[in-house]
Amino acid sequence: SKKGLLCTGIEISDKVRNYALSLGLDVKKQLSDLAESQLFDIVSIIDTLYYLRNPHTLLEEIHHRLRDNGIIILRVQNRNWLMKVDNFISNGRIFNSLGDMVISYSEKSLKLLLKANGFKILKFSVREKGKQRNTSIACFYFITQVIYHLTFGLINLVPGFIVIARKDG
Repeated sequence: SKKGLLCTGIEISDKVRNYALSLGLDVKKQLSDLAESQLFDIVSIIDTLYYLRNPHTLLEEIHHRLRDNGIIILRVQNRNWLMKVDNFISNGRIFNSLGDMVISYSEKSLKLLLKANGFKILKFSVREKGKQRNTSIACFYFITQVIYHLTFGLINLVPGFIVIARKDG
């Protein structure tokens, strides 16, 4: 904690966790490995939520582990549009565009999930700022954002969402 910050990570992959540990980082395998009294100001969940069959359990635990007015930062992929395209192209045949994801979130479902688990949305974004991409991917992202904004969010082709929310109560 050279800069006065204490950080703890949770990583289920043994390979990634061992690498982080070799760098001197504090990384646990699961939330239950943390001391019950350990509380956090900020929790980030990056590309994880959609792998869980019951995301309420994780969000309840995070709500419990956040200090008053604590912040949660989420990034999730949006594959709803891809599933609709797959359904159209395959004429209703089952094709799993979710890959290994269990749940695909829309903007509405993600907001409802967070609200149901005691979080107040502070910011909802369809754009990652500062991320370096090659030109074709950058153009795709730009086009999806233009369509999203021109249709007031009715046509949502954006690849993902970033949400910042505060522990409510």
